[in-house]
Amino acid sequence: MREWIFISLLLFSQFAHANKCEFTEQSFSQWMMEYFRAPEPSKLNCSLSYYANSQLFQEHRDSRMPAAHFFAYALDENGLAEIFETLASESSLNERMFLLHVFWVKNTGQSKAFLEKATSVWPEAVIAEMVPKMLPAKTGNLLHEQPRSAGALDNLWAVFFATGKAEAVRQISSVLLLKDGSGMEILIGGAASWSLTANTRQYPEVRVIVEQLLEEAQGNQKAALEDVLANASGKNT
Repeated sequence: MREWIFISLLLFSQFAHANKCEFTEQSFSQWMMEYFRAPEPSKLNCSLSYYANSQLFQEHRDSRMPAAHFFAYALDENGLAEIFETLASESSLNERMFLLHVFWVKNTGQSKAFLEKATSVWPEAVIAEMVPKMLPAKTGNLLHEQPRSAGALDNLWAVFFATGKAEAVRQISSVLLLKDGSGMEILIGGAASWSLTANTRQYPEVRVIVEQLLEEAQGNQKAALEDVLANASGKNT
């Protein structure tokens, strides 16, 4: 009996070690931004915990919603249930608060049920206060709506890094012409152009999508996409 217990503990410790996330801030960011190339669902649980307890979460508040979108789109229904079960009993307040936002972004019947359940599982007053506000709030349909802020562009890139979905790049490209507009439009269009150029230069997968979009485009949109490809290739420098 003792031998069986020892073997079971040994196997468990080896499994836990194999799935342990050992990140630095730099390696975590790189892992996220290349996740779509080689998804590792077994790491989503511990990587979410790493992020929520990291200085990146504490000191860079603007990283939180893109990260929530990354995990919401990377996690399937089974993964969502597993991560809630894991964090239900033992987790930091940061992990709990961040997971609430992942549930909210996921916006499925299951994730809403987990939001409701969170108030009975986690005793913190701030959670009891937050959940009723989050449940009726609409998240929108990121992949089918034109981005209206630089933050929405960041969220779309997070979705791309989680899934590799061409729709995310398409929505980013849809606001390229705003850089010739006025007011906030210039900022959104400029941010879209800059980020699309940078990621076209860095990721061959993004270049392929932009080239496909170029084949469909006409007029000023076609010219804007040509500029993105030229700038990414260094031809306009």
